[in-house]
Amino acid sequence: MNYKKVGFCFFSIAMLGVLFVLNGLSPKVADDYVYVNSFFDGTRIENPLQIIPSMMAHYQGKSALFNIQGGRLVVHTIAQLMLLFLPDRAFDVVNAVAGVGFSWILLQFSKDKKQFSLTVYVCLILIIFLFAPAFGQTMLWTVGSANYLWGAIVSIGWLAWIDKLIEKEQINRYEQAGVVVYAFFAGFCNENTSAAVLLIVGLLLLLRLYEKKKWKIWMILSCSSGFAGWLVMILAPGNNARLVAENADVPMTFSLLLWRFVDCTLQLQKNMAPLIVLCAMLFGCALAMKLDKHILLRAGIFIVGAFACAYSMVMAPYISYRSLFGVFALFAIAASILIAELQKSTAAFLSYALCGIGAVLCFFLVVPNVYHCYLNYGYWNARQASVMEQKEQGKEQIETYSIVSSNPYSVFFQLEDITDDPAYWTNEAYAEYYGITSVISKEVKYT
Repeated sequence: MNYKKVGFCFFSIAMLGVLFVLNGLSPKVADDYVYVNSFFDGTRIENPLQIIPSMMAHYQGKSALFNIQGGRLVVHTIAQLMLLFLPDRAFDVVNAVAGVGFSWILLQFSKDKKQFSLTVYVCLILIIFLFAPAFGQTMLWTVGSANYLWGAIVSIGWLAWIDKLIEKEQINRYEQAGVVVYAFFAGFCNENTSAAVLLIVGLLLLLRLYEKKKWKIWMILSCSSGFAGWLVMILAPGNNARLVAENADVPMTFSLLLWRFVDCTLQLQKNMAPLIVLCAMLFGCALAMKLDKHILLRAGIFIVGAFACAYSMVMAPYISYRSLFGVFALFAIAASILIAELQKSTAAFLSYALCGIGAVLCFFLVVPNVYHCYLNYGYWNARQASVMEQKEQGKEQIETYSIVSSNPYSVFFQLEDITDDPAYWTNEAYAEYYGITSVISKEVKYT
């Protein structure tokens, strides 16, 4: 019996099970009630062909829905396709599988001589559960997971593929064409994550030159394709329209950039400090032990990419907790590369210690929060029953409550729910989805 394969299967299935439970306790909220409709004319999307004009209106800044517009056509198309085709329980399964797939994509970068380390994989799973920012928003919420989890699968998936191909001396024409075409969509996913991925590929190519290896034409074409996709996203008229709608189209002054730089630093300190400290400790150990220079440079490239992913947000009007998802993923890759290398040295015990510490932290942090997700889901179910009962009674304005959670594994964590203003966009979207005249929140349920 191959115990290593059994171990990989066991931990993948365990992760799948936990994600399925968490997805099952994550109902629709906020933008989920909006993205079921076409941005073109506001009508409910009933077939995939309606998504094409919907995305064009979204991209061109002519959205018919609550000024929700921008350039992320790839991930927002994924969001509308999932809301169209996947009933709640089907989405729970598909999204849980995507979470496990994401863990395997991150693992690809630590591969050594066609071998994966089970210890590194376990560490990655623990890192995902412990450090993924706003877990409920980025890994479970339908629109949020489309933007961040699925967007990272596309962009970092391309990074993993091209990283593998760069190490090969010869690849066939189909692989060359595939990685060039795929690059365009990888660049088209997310403003800061896609930019950081392109930077990392550029640095990996410079590392190749440093090691006296030549570039190939397909490498340059792939990078150019990815950059073209990123430009098409960034230059979307919808981005400017959204800035105007949010009164965020202000002059880019030095003082504003400095303020945003400080804000990015504070966000990193608040939300990414443990993972940054972990990477620093691992890198320090690897340097002290004078481990493989190539591996150290690779890990350093991903660390640089992670910081670039965060600080590129100085160009955005604000930085949200969930926009750090790409930062987290790149730091996680750097950590996995270093752990895999330390495992081959006399410091192998560190990887086992990290697994042990991570498992204990997960038990005390994740398990109680699953219960909080269960409480939120109970509140949501009770609210739905009350709303439907009032609807059947013919009430014009339905009164209910909003749900607020301090639990980062909940979809109600830092997301706008129903408010006391019937004209607010979340209220209007909720009311339209359930065929209600209007709805307001009279109280707040906290967990």
